[in-house]
Amino acid sequence: MRQTRTTAASRWSGSAGLIGLQILAFGLPLLTLPILSRALGVAGFGALMLAQSLALLVALFVDAGLNTESQRRVSSSDNRAAQYQHLWSNLLVRGLLAICGAALLIVLNALFDWVSMPLLCVSLLQVLGTLAFPQWWLIATEQGLWMGISLVIGRLISALAVWLWVSTPADIVWASVALSSSSLLAGGLLLRPVWLPLWRQRATYHMTQHRAFFQRVRPMLFSAFFAQMSSTLPVVALGQWQSLRQVGLFSAAERLVRAAAHLSTYVEQIVLSRLAQPTFEPTQRQALQRRALLWLAAALLLAVLCGQVLAAPLIGFLYGEAFVAATPILRVLLLWLALLIFRRAWVAWTWALAAQLDKIARLQWCETLLVCAAALAGAFWFGALGTAWLLCVSELALLCVVFIARHRS
Repeated sequence: MRQTRTTAASRWSGSAGLIGLQILAFGLPLLTLPILSRALGVAGFGALMLAQSLALLVALFVDAGLNTESQRRVSSSDNRAAQYQHLWSNLLVRGLLAICGAALLIVLNALFDWVSMPLLCVSLLQVLGTLAFPQWWLIATEQGLWMGISLVIGRLISALAVWLWVSTPADIVWASVALSSSSLLAGGLLLRPVWLPLWRQRATYHMTQHRAFFQRVRPMLFSAFFAQMSSTLPVVALGQWQSLRQVGLFSAAERLVRAAAHLSTYVEQIVLSRLAQPTFEPTQRQALQRRALLWLAAALLLAVLCGQVLAAPLIGFLYGEAFVAATPILRVLLLWLALLIFRRAWVAWTWALAAQLDKIARLQWCETLLVCAAALAGAFWFGALGTAWLLCVSELALLCVVFIARHRS
């Protein structure tokens, strides 16, 4: 028993170190914000963030709920050949979605002229990055050190490109190349631990397994995409109905909370992988779930209180005086972020762990309707600050839905 506890403690200690690497990786892009905001101005920064958000829609379509199910399968398997089979199936399905999504976005941008086509095309490097850097698989196979190091190096190269070569509004396309290619660069560093072994075992992969995987995740495919789409819809809607200045102000705040949201996803995946270990009994797993949620709630409450105090100096330091109007937006989005992280972790550590995909899909459709309605109404009538408040209201409603569904089951 003591050896089991020691092993578990060492695993959590290792996870804490990997979280530190993730904080460094997600902190590096934030260091480019002072250069981008001052070089491009509020409107130019808004145009860059609008292009990034449009490309992110395709990246979300590529992920579309597939990674959670793939990670659950890999975490519950001790056979490395089977784990590579799951990775290959995941990549094939997501690669097809990437081609379809990118082509559709380019056609729509040609029709509606949201941003310049060169800016949009280089922003689509994000889509290649989400395929080239399988974070979910590295976590599930406990290769977090490779993941952390490669991600830090990719982000560092991206940040250096911004620091060295972005100085005027004319550099907006180069800025988009630098921002969009960090995950692609990180994925290129995984040649030895991921891509070469995957390629060497290609003869063992069977098409029937790919089809079975697609059939399994199909109920979540579009529900997950539309639910995740709601995270980028506010920026797109503000670009459609408001000015690029409003996009810039909202994106200045949203960029910060989105970095925290991505980091929380990594923590969420680590806990999910630990809870999925077959050595836990059901009662032990339930106790760990409750304990993890309580610790998360306490951490989020403390983070929100600190964020309210630090919002104004943080905006001034990162973006400059031209972005001071983004301070109240950031304060509201911090509340939204805390609700989002708690709700998402609750669902992942309970429903996803139990493979209740149909239940998750229904929640995601509910999320789609609520959050999209809030984002569209806020952007159309109230601008950036109103959008932030309505997002908070919609997320609170979703948390109530999860609570009710949990206690009815």
